[in-house]
Amino acid sequence: MRKKRVKAATRHARAKKAGLAAWGGYEAQLFRQGGGCAVCGKRPGDVKLHTDHAHLTGECRGLLCWTCNATIGRARDDANRLATAAIYLKYGWQAAVVYRDALLGRTQT
Repeated sequence: MRKKRVKAATRHARAKKAGLAAWGGYEAQLFRQGGGCAVCGKRPGDVKLHTDHAHLTGECRGLLCWTCNATIGRARDDANRLATAAIYLKYGWQAAVVYRDALLGRTQT
């Protein structure tokens, strides 16, 4: 069991490294992102940036701080879930429920 996890971790690391190489390297991608996390803008001096990737395809998406990377991962890469959460934070649960139900094609009763 442990051997499989090590092999998977090695494949994972190689894919991330290849993705960075395709971008021209870490520094090139960091420059394109304005010098910080692609989501919150925190800079490498403040936090460590991680290579974010799509778990289904392995494709690299950008450099993120741990908090933003973990948030996306915990949401299972679901943009609709994250958008609904943002509406919840900004406008409250009622607006989030309306938005969520509209996404799911549910009608309000």
